[in-house]
Amino acid sequence: MGPNAKIWGTDDWMLITFVVGFFAGALALHVAFLFTVYRCLLRVDPDNRELAPGFVWLAIIPLFNHIFYLIMVPRVTASLRNEWRARDWYVQTEDFGHRLGMTYSIGTLIIACCMCAPATSGWNCVVSGAWLVLLMFWIGYWVRIAGLARRLGSARPPGDEFADYDDEFRPTDPEAAHREEPDGNGMRPWPREGDGPPLAEPVDE
Repeated sequence: MGPNAKIWGTDDWMLITFVVGFFAGALALHVAFLFTVYRCLLRVDPDNRELAPGFVWLAIIPLFNHIFYLIMVPRVTASLRNEWRARDWYVQTEDFGHRLGMTYSIGTLIIACCMCAPATSGWNCVVSGAWLVLLMFWIGYWVRIAGLARRLGSARPPGDEFADYDDEFRPTDPEAAHREEPDGNGMRPWPREGDGPPLAEPVDE
């Protein structure tokens, strides 16, 4: 070993440990996010899925994931919309995290392309700031999908709302329990079986 040979010091090992730990942590978070999306799709009826749950893991492939996110997010949105409609939960204003997911997907693809440009100190600051902003959109999308998955997991399947009722109290027509008739003072349910005769309507004299 020559006199000018460099030996790795403590600072070098600390830097390597930091870089390895950073990428390992980022990979773990990415896997946890994809598992959340995977679990959410598992709770969607197969007939309502626009994307098979197993295809979610394609997003773990480096570089390809920037393109696959543009496919995955709209299909996850469509799957959830189909499931909400099947369960009669659908609300016109619900976007199922679509805007958050697409903003992150398009933004990361643009930044990935921009990183091919010659690096300068000012440009690196712009890219780093953009990554931080997109990280907020990613976390927001993750939280939204996790909340939707929890709702799918805690809700009863359609038509099973009366599963815990005793036979004598279970309606013979479960759909009749949800039908409502407009009334002058608001909404009132249709009479159920066993409720007795309907009240007599007033007669105009």
